[in-house]
Amino acid sequence: MKIQPLADNILLQPMETPATVGGILLPEGSREKTQQFRVVATGTKKACAVKVNDHVLIGKHAGTIITADGVEYRSLPENEILAIVRAK
Repeated sequence: MKIQPLADNILLQPMETPATVGGILLPEGSREKTQQFRVVATGTKKACAVKVNDHVLIGKHAGTIITADGVEYRSLPENEILAIVRAK
């Protein structure tokens, strides 16, 4: 299934964070929800600050959770993105 966000909405997929900084694996229930996401699709708005495959940071409770084909996504307006994460 392909999901195309409308207007200024962005579709995000959570980045996997399986271990702590020290390399300790944590059970699923005790992990904090990630705030780093990968941009999967952008809305139909012409000028968008993020592009597909950008890594972004969002607030803990931002957006709407969508599940499609067993994959969890987050949909939110572009103005709820806090920052773009760039490699050094």
